[in-house]
Amino acid sequence: MTAATGIRTRPWFTGRRAPALILVGFATLLLGWPLVMLLVGAFRSAPPGQSGSWTLSAFPDVFGDARTYDALLNSVLFAVGATAVALLIGAYFAFLSTRTTAPGRSLITPVMLLMLALPTLLYAISWSLLGNPEVGLLNKPFEALFGASPLNIYSWPGLILVQGLKLSSFCYFLLLGPVSTLNSSYEEAAFTSGASRRRTLLSIDLPSLAPTLFGVSILVGIYCMGTFDVPQIIGENAGIDTLSTRIFFYIAASTPARYSAASGISMIMMLAMVVLIWLQWRYTSKRSFATVTGKDYASTRWALGRVGFLHTGSIALLALVGVLLPASQVVLTSFQSVLGMYSRFTLANYTAVFDDPQTVGAFQLTLSLSVAAGLVTMVFATLLVYAGAKTSRRLGRYVDLLSLASLVLPGVVLAAALTWGYLSVPGLRQLYGTTWLCVIGLVILLVPVASRSAAGALVQISADLEESARASGASALRAFGGIVLPLMLRSFLAGWLVCSVIMAGVLDVPLMLLPATHANVATLSYSLFYSSAVPTQACALLVLLTVLICALGIAYLVLRYAVLTVMAGAARRNPVPTSR
Repeated sequence: MTAATGIRTRPWFTGRRAPALILVGFATLLLGWPLVMLLVGAFRSAPPGQSGSWTLSAFPDVFGDARTYDALLNSVLFAVGATAVALLIGAYFAFLSTRTTAPGRSLITPVMLLMLALPTLLYAISWSLLGNPEVGLLNKPFEALFGASPLNIYSWPGLILVQGLKLSSFCYFLLLGPVSTLNSSYEEAAFTSGASRRRTLLSIDLPSLAPTLFGVSILVGIYCMGTFDVPQIIGENAGIDTLSTRIFFYIAASTPARYSAASGISMIMMLAMVVLIWLQWRYTSKRSFATVTGKDYASTRWALGRVGFLHTGSIALLALVGVLLPASQVVLTSFQSVLGMYSRFTLANYTAVFDDPQTVGAFQLTLSLSVAAGLVTMVFATLLVYAGAKTSRRLGRYVDLLSLASLVLPGVVLAAALTWGYLSVPGLRQLYGTTWLCVIGLVILLVPVASRSAAGALVQISADLEESARASGASALRAFGGIVLPLMLRSFLAGWLVCSVIMAGVLDVPLMLLPATHANVATLSYSLFYSSAVPTQACALLVLLTVLICALGIAYLVLRYAVLTVMAGAARRNPVPTSR
């Protein structure tokens, strides 16, 4: 027997691996095909689905236009500014909540949760009304006292502050854990050496949090580069064009639509995001920032003394600016007969909303889309992460990368990619102009969120539990359904809720993929507000959308209790066998 014949290699495509490999292959096709066709579309002379020739005409069209470079520069400035504001606010309140004795610190997390739950569309519209030079609620006192309106939200400061304030809640929750686990022994050593609190914060705490701060800033920067709602609603009135609004202009506001030019702009945006992700990997891959050790670990709070009430005032200011003012503006506007008139209120806007069949259909579509697409996203992400974890380490790394691939596809870019990907294939062309393509877009958009939720739950479940059940005769499906699923059910339901809430308020993907005859609440609110026809009805719709999101949260709590109760009873009646 030769050495070559004596070596037995393990078959790569085995019966046990086949389902996982098929699922990963499907996910690769689902996520990769639109991206490939988007890149191909930049070199085509005709719109998606039509015969054309190969050409480079889109590149002189895009790169020869000075507005492209203006949009790129504006996107970078917007991302840097909004990220800085969000990181500063989020880090400050994360430290205040977890490391100080500030009175009222327990209110920070609920306020941040409300800010996170408010749809970005509602936030953009509410602040565009709050800081409106003519009818804004913030300008009314100044106008009454001095006859002038000093605040103008339609400006660079307004654009950056609104986006930064909205994303500060996202930064807060990402920083909450790392800040709370800072090792106080390092701080105490600095205090013993005579260092002040400010010096300790700058020389000990900030360097320890450097990788987390950098990682969060990259995530927020990526989001800001591709976000659409705030730049479209506030930035356009300020004459500020970004890459995302430029793509929307090429597809939705140009006649005929310039798909190849939109693909060229999309390539610029994706390249910028890839560079940001690479920078994060480059910075954190070869450095150690460990502060939590097994020896002498402690985390204590800073006593603020007399200045504690100043920080309490900042908490009250956060609640006012982050939640109360935006919510109050939208609610007040929804009762106005004429925009900006605060003396006469009416229920006519709500009457018009409930009497309009299109509005009723929009709510039905929003509810069905968010619930169904959220469930599909969580199921798909859970199976994908599980398949990667149970096959091989190499495949697991590939699945992890694949699940995060859509981070480089903002909503407007994803919509353009899906348009190219599905209109170019005869069998899939029928999906264009239907709600099904919007569902696919929402699923792809939220896969990173769902996969992180699923991965966080699966990593806490020991493989020994499942292997013990398999050794006792349970099938793979029985072991998954009887052990893995019940243990991760809380995370699964929470991920489903998060995906559904986000989908209910997403604007860009439904705006570009839903047919004109099937609007959801977000697209209908945008149309009513943006057309300036009945912005008061748009606010009424947003109020009802917020009520719908709250109803989803209540339904989640009820469903969670019911499912956990039923599964606990089933587990007692039919226990999964385990080896002893």
